[in-house]
Amino acid sequence: MPEHRFPYDELPAEYYWRAAYSDPAQMHLDPQGASKFRFERDVRLTSAGSCFARRIASSLRRYGFDYVITEPGPAWLDESEREAYSYGAYSARWGDLFTPAHLQQLLLRALGRFSPLEDSWTGPKREIIDPFRPLIQPDGFASIAELHEDRSAHFAATLRAFEQSEVFIFTLGLTEAWVDVRDGAIFPVCPGRGRGTFDPSRVAFKNFDVNETIRALEDALALAWEINPRLRVILTV
Repeated sequence: MPEHRFPYDELPAEYYWRAAYSDPAQMHLDPQGASKFRFERDVRLTSAGSCFARRIASSLRRYGFDYVITEPGPAWLDESEREAYSYGAYSARWGDLFTPAHLQQLLLRALGRFSPLEDSWTGPKREIIDPFRPLIQPDGFASIAELHEDRSAHFAATLRAFEQSEVFIFTLGLTEAWVDVRDGAIFPVCPGRGRGTFDPSRVAFKNFDVNETIRALEDALALAWEINPRLRVILTV
């Protein structure tokens, strides 16, 4: 009988622990391996994701990369005020996006294809809070009209960020979320405790399984490529 080729034959060294990681000095390890693409400092970058993605955005700017910011904030705000109001934390003021489904939801809303039933929350001082960006405005909005105006500008800035970028970095953070049972809208925080009201008949805890996470990520990236077909993507965890 002919002998079939052993499946581990001719694999490169990084596939073997002893050859790639065990014997060499730890300080010389390069866990990157082969890369699908490389980019120079002048490539236009945008990023989103969990709180780790916020650090990536800060590091990219500090190291001199061309980080796209389409929502820089009003000119009269100083640097500390911009930081407090989440201007410049990401390319647009979308806040932390903890799950692929959250990214998918943002792009659907920016494209005008999804309008959640939950429009606004009320804070302890009767301020208006955006349920999907509850931490971007420390003192809330003065009115629902102001929230709607800011939201429209934000969606336009979101589309510009993806249109202008050449590389998009997304950091996968969590598998858990709080979901509106009426329409499946995803909240970045659980409503209640000063940000809206917790109502168990309207809000449920959701832990996305592997298939749901993969499907949401694929759908989100399909939307990103619809906005910008030339966009290259880097996923981090």
